Order: sequence, then structure tokens, then C-alpha cells
Amino acid sequence: MFCTETVRHRANAPMSPKQFVQKFLVFSVVVFASIAALNFVVNPYAQYPIRMFKPLVQTSRATKVAFLSDCKDAPEGLVLGSSRVLKYEPEYLAKKFQLKSFFNAGVNYAKPEDHLAMLRYYRERFGEMPGTVVIGLDVHGFNNGLITDARLLNNRNLVRQISDVVPLKDRFQGLKELASWKQTMSSVSSLGRTVRKKQETKHEWFQPDGMIVYDKREREIKEGSYDFESAIEYSKREYKQLYSGYARISKRRINCFLKTVDACREAGTTVVVLLTPLHPELADYLADSTTYFQRRAELIELVQSESERRGFVFFDLSDLEKFGGSPEQFVDGIHPLESNTRLIIDQLATGKTDRQKYAVQ
Repeated sequence: MFCTETVRHRANAPMSPKQFVQKFLVFSVVVFASIAALNFVVNPYAQYPIRMFKPLVQTSRATKVAFLSDCKDAPEGLVLGSSRVLKYEPEYLAKKFQLKSFFNAGVNYAKPEDHLAMLRYYRERFGEMPGTVVIGLDVHGFNNGLITDARLLNNRNLVRQISDVVPLKDRFQGLKELASWKQTMSSVSSLGRTVRKKQETKHEWFQPDGMIVYDKREREIKEGSYDFESAIEYSKREYKQLYSGYARISKRRINCFLKTVDACREAGTTVVVLLTPLHPELADYLADSTTYFQRRAELIELVQSESERRGFVFFDLSDLEKFGGSPEQFVDGIHPLESNTRLIIDQLATGKTDRQKYAVQ
């Protein structure tokens, strides 16, 4: 009887502050670990090794590495850059540069460390360097406030190429984000899509030569039903965030760019560098709301100086009038279509043999 009453008394006794803290800490650890495990397994942003579910983001780095791995012969030319160069047609490039073949190794949100990693992987894969390299630079890619893309860090074939240039803090960024609200919501969305077994139409894809096909968007543009205003508004929001806190050009990323150029120069590779264009409406918006114009001027001056010192061609194509481009030939604020990219390629190919004509004025 005494034991029973004692147990009841203890069960009804108020919890002490110490007990409350202990139980709260245990509960928090369990919740945190569960959320982290969910995000690690679902892997919505392709940041971790597990591939049980389809990522919500485009995994262009893995795709381009796989394509290069499958190449029987080494492409004579290589395009490096972000998604802004994904419409540079390898066949057209090869024709204009008078080469047998080109490969488009552009990847989403590429920064200079991506260019270096892809170039070094090419050399590892084929045992030689390409004869010609075209590098598309983005002004925001030199923002030191932007971390190395997790999809680069998670690709074993690429990340081992750049152990000398990736800061330690970037390597652990994926772990820091394991329990973030944004990633958790994306994991839930990915799981929901899997449970519903939603059959998604493939709206865009990469050809074996690395060029992207915007199937849905290009079809809607042709039909006159494409919502360009929504697309450019999205670009404005995205790029305002990318320029947030962009106070100076990153020395570390300039170093990555120069390592890429120097590796080409040592191998006798022809290097043609360009500053990629923006849609005029996006450029005007960024001029009013960010440090875009200031950083662009600094980057032009720096790369022009290095081009004279290191002997590569540099062409500032950030404004459409510099190559006769059309604002109608964009799918949003940053991605030009072939009508524009062919004009760019025409000038780059000529600039290969006429350096002074295509240097920045």
C-alpha cells in the first residue's frame, strides 16, 4: 500500500526545473536528428551522397561529368560557365572555331571554382587539355558571400580537383543546412510528389554535347503564350539576393579564374573569355537596387588587365548592343536563346584571331 501511494505521489509531483531542461534537451535532440535524417535521405538539393529520391534542383554537374565520361574521343573545344552559356551550341562553336568538336560544360550557378574543377576533370579524363576553351564569366560569380555550390562539393569526380581552392567552411555548409526550415519543406514536397507518383513532363534536358533544350518554354514562346513578365520578375528577385552584400570582388575567386587560364596557357590552349549578358530590364533593375554596375566595372578592368598580361582574349558582352543582340531572344532575365548566342559565338570566334578588335574598349 505504501509503495503504491509513493508511486502515485511521485507521478503527480511537479517537474523540477532541472528535469524540465533535461527532457526538453532530449526532445530537441530527437527532433533535430529526425529532421536531419529526413533531409539527408530525401536530399532535395542534391547536397548529399544518397540518391533515393529525385532532387528538386537540376544536377547539371553530374550530368556533364557523365557525358564527358562517355565520350570516346576528347572534344577539341570546351565551354565553361554558368547556365547563361547552356545555349551555346557545340556544333556551331566547332564550325566557327574550325574544330572537329566542342562540348558545353556549363553548369547551373557556376562560379570560378566550377570552371577550374571541370577543366581539371577534362584533363584527368582524357590525359590532355582541350585545344580551345571558352569561358563565360558572370559578375555575381565573384561574390565572396556566395558559398561553393553543394552540388560541386558532392560530386566526387569534381571536388577532388579543387581541394586547393575550396575553403573549409564551404565544405561543411551542407551539414549546417541539414535541419533548416527551407530544406525540410523541400523534403516534404519531394516526398509528397513521390507518394502521389506524379508523372512529371520533362520540360528541359541536356543533349549529349552538353547543350540544354528548353522544350516547354521554347514551345510557348513560339506559340505566343509564354509569360515572360513572370520569368523576368523571378530573375529580379533572384539576382537581387545574389548581389546582397556584394561589396568587393573576391580575391579567392579571381585566383580560381587565373588558375584556369594559367593551366590552359601552360598547355598551349587558346582561351577566349567573355562577360555574359543580362536582359536590359534586369540590368536596369540591378543598377538601381544593387552594386551590379560597380562590380561589373571592377571585374572588366581586372580581367582586361590579366588578358594583356596572360595573353588570352577578353570580350565584354554584358550589354546587348555590343554584339547586336535582341531582348526578345531571352527566356528570362539571364538565359539567351540561339539567336543571341550565335551572335556571341560569331564575335568570339573572330576574336580568337583578332585579339585587338575584340578586347574591351
